[in-house]
Amino acid sequence: MYTTLSTVALALVVGLAVSGCGSGELPASRQPVTIGSGGSAGRIAVVYDPGGSGYPRRTMIRLAEELASRGYVVDLYTTAPGLSFEPESCDALVLGGPVYGSEIRPALKEFVTALAPLPVPVFALLTGFFPKAFYEKYDLPNLTSFLGQAGVTLTGATKVGTLSSPRFVRTRLASLCDAIDEALGNE
Repeated sequence: MYTTLSTVALALVVGLAVSGCGSGELPASRQPVTIGSGGSAGRIAVVYDPGGSGYPRRTMIRLAEELASRGYVVDLYTTAPGLSFEPESCDALVLGGPVYGSEIRPALKEFVTALAPLPVPVFALLTGFFPKAFYEKYDLPNLTSFLGQAGVTLTGATKVGTLSSPRFVRTRLASLCDAIDEALGNE
């Protein structure tokens, strides 16, 4: 009985995620937010889809704060029609947002497709359920495939779960920042 209930509960959670439970999407801001000053390590652009909850935004801000503590200036952009972005204005680009059904959101795909190929190293910070198994088996391969079709090479990526412990999130964000440091020669 317990196994049946847990299977039904898991199927319900996966079903909601696959169906795009973000139908109540938050409005995307068109104004970029800059975190950090000086920029002795460089300038990073984070372009993300806010999804249907505040979690992706909070996670991208945490990433930006960690990068700023390492000497970067970070510009946060939310995906929106008419987003004005010039990839040459940054040293690296981080794509971010929730994954529904192992796919990044359509607005983020449209952003990449419109600007590809990109002249800077590209990283990804995904959010959603199942940060380990689904990420490695489905999310990352799907993202890599999509970017490859667009002519974009993914330099580094990670995923943090909406129910992950703060320690897990900090570790994953630090690991992504380490990869950015390494790619930009700021080790």
